[in-house]
Amino acid sequence: MLLMPDDRTIMLKPIKWYKNLATRKGRLEAEAFLIEGDRPIKQIISSNPDDIIEIVSTEELSPFYHKYSKRLVTDSQLRSICSTKAPQGIIAVVRLPLDTYSDQLPDNTGAKILLLEDVQDPGNVGTLIRTAVAFDFSGVILTEKCADPLSPKCVQSTVGTVLSLWIRRTSHYLELVEELKHNGYSLVVAELGGAEDPSVL
Repeated sequence: MLLMPDDRTIMLKPIKWYKNLATRKGRLEAEAFLIEGDRPIKQIISSNPDDIIEIVSTEELSPFYHKYSKRLVTDSQLRSICSTKAPQGIIAVVRLPLDTYSDQLPDNTGAKILLLEDVQDPGNVGTLIRTAVAFDFSGVILTEKCADPLSPKCVQSTVGTVLSLWIRRTSHYLELVEELKHNGYSLVVAELGGAEDPSVL
């Protein structure tokens, strides 16, 4: 298919391709993840406009989205892609930040970092990421047993703020903590129930 230079339509992918983004394997293979809803998508655009790959919608898009590649789908197709029970009629395919799964800290770590240990509920992880953004944290470190921060439910719980700070999900989190302490960071620990001795860190 030949396209005019200003045509924002792209070659259609099978619906299964979008469905596969619900799995970590699918996200890593495609180097992309999904975010649902007008408000979260606009939040991503405000912080990382160049990371939007494609907008998928059941209706013609407003001029706000016209700079992006687009695809129209039926209501049933969108429902089959979305993780939410009542889709809002629009989703975005977003470029996956591969360093999310890196064992290396970014060059600029910032002043405040949140460390989450084994928080397995994706809704809780997403809410904590959103809260970290609201309180001007620079990054979040998650242990490997934490929910994947780019899974659909987690992304939705961040309400589009998932790319507003750096994230590392790794089994080597203690090494990252030691590196941060060596660089002058202080560690403040909260433990549910207060039974664990925080000195282990």
